[in-house]
Amino acid sequence: MPKESAEMDQAPSQTTITPHSQQPLVTRNRPTNEELDVLIQKSANAQKGWALVPLKERIAIGYRFIVSQLGRF
Repeated sequence: MPKESAEMDQAPSQTTITPHSQQPLVTRNRPTNEELDVLIQKSANAQKGWALVPLKERIAIGYRFIVSQLGRF
């Protein structure tokens, strides 16, 4: 098992540290290997459906998402 995999199995969570203060910003639970397998399969299935959406419609969806996010910054 690669070192990274062994480390992930040992740490059930990951804490993001802010670089300017070195203080914890957020701690998130890491998914289990089984949860990752399910997420990867769901993503692969979703991509198959997304690939069937015509390009013009995908562009319009992306544009609407960007516009919806502009007020958040």
